Amino acid sequence: MTALPRLAAALPLALALALAAPGLAPAAAPASISGVVAAVDLDGRTLTVKDPKAGEVVVLVPDGAVIVLDGDEQAVLEDVFEGDVVEHATVREAGQGKLALVKAVISTAPEEDEDDAGGAEAPPAEPAPPSPPPPRSAPPRLP
Repeated sequence: MTALPRLAAALPLALALALAAPGLAPAAAPASISGVVAAVDLDGRTLTVKDPKAGEVVVLVPDGAVIVLDGDEQAVLEDVFEGDVVEHATVREAGQGKLALVKAVISTAPEEDEDDAGGAEAPPAEPAPPSPPPPRSAPPRLP
């Protein structure tokens, strides 16, 4: 019968936790993501990152978010482009299943030279050796 008093004592706490308003619940610990920027939505202020572990993650970018781009701590969302590398980003829950960016350390994607626009070219091939002369036909036989 000792289990019943313990259950009765724990019930108010469990009920309080179950009925707690979402805004009053303790915030979840920040999570981190990394990967390649798949999309930047300036109007919606979101950043889509292809994380190798979590897949494609859409993150809200509030005005107070810190973006460090190539060491510049004053970067803004408008400085980030598709293909940039998110080395580390700390995110928090923003409610309704959405994530909000707290801080991101990003490196710009390497730019392609105009000469390399088609991809890496193979070194020029060595010239082919001259073809051998055609076989000589046998001299006609004399009768």
